Amino acid sequence: LWGGALLLAVLPTLTLPLASTIFLCMTVSYLLADCAADAVLVALSAREAAEARGSLISTAYLIRHSVNVLANGVVAFCYNGPPSGGSFSWGLTTQQLMWIIVAFVGVLMGASLPFLHEAPPGKQLSFRRRCKQLLRLLQQAPVWRLIVALVSITTLSLVTNQAQINANAQWFHIEPLQLGLSACFQSLMMAVGMWAFKRYLLQASWRLTYAGGILGTQLFSLL
Repeated sequence: LWGGALLLAVLPTLTLPLASTIFLCMTVSYLLADCAADAVLVALSAREAAEARGSLISTAYLIRHSVNVLANGVVAFCYNGPPSGGSFSWGLTTQQLMWIIVAFVGVLMGASLPFLHEAPPGKQLSFRRRCKQLLRLLQQAPVWRLIVALVSITTLSLVTNQAQINANAQWFHIEPLQLGLSACFQSLMMAVGMWAFKRYLLQASWRLTYAGGILGTQLFSLL
């Protein structure tokens, strides 16, 4: 992910195939990093007391969305100039914005990587055994139902997101400032939601919380 941002910052011009390849690699890298981070949080959450379980994950996501508010604000006010088709008389170019991302992420990685320690792996299961474990896991009703729900929601969200992007560009002529402020509001609502969950809903039914979160997300997306 950091390497892709560095390439976008260094390369003066990009062809469509090259840009598509870089963004695809960045997306895959993000998914791998995000899944690994979630796995670490789940493992650490298992050590929490039962009455406080979920506090660590909600705190992590509260920090994540709070930082997103700042990042989206920078994009909204600093990427709304002539290079990006905005209304300001000045603004960052895409390369300059990528350099900011590279520098910020580089500082965070440099400060955190030395403190990450992983225990030596024990006996490793064969690929066949891992596939059998995965199959048994997928046969459990709560697991496959959740997977079907997430895949369905994600698929529908991709359609609506693409339609929203096209409508913003072709019909409403939304500027980067407006898009950035909208993203700020979304991140702010997510941060408030994480705080409310940690403060009031740790002991609530996960089914009701999950359903309410999905419906609330779709409602705000429509707005």
